[in-house]
Amino acid sequence: MQLLAVPLFLQCHNRTQAASQLKAAKASVNLWASSYLEQGLAGLEDKPRPGKKPSLSNKQKRRLARYIECKAKSDEGGGLIGVDIQ
Repeated sequence: MQLLAVPLFLQCHNRTQAASQLKAAKASVNLWASSYLEQGLAGLEDKPRPGKKPSLSNKQKRRLARYIECKAKSDEGGGLIGVDIQ
């Protein structure tokens, strides 16, 4: 969403309007626009976060994403619960 907010902000020069169009918090759009103006696209990259490291490897994440995508496109629908992805 950050990458959508920046062009809207640059086009209309109004963070409130950009937030409204994206249905996002004005504070979030303010943060994204400020980060972009100060650091360019690098300011919008995800930063390391505190807390427990992810327990899935990159390979497992890709496999899970493919599984969820397949289920979402199947005739059964995309409603998954924890037991479906264990």
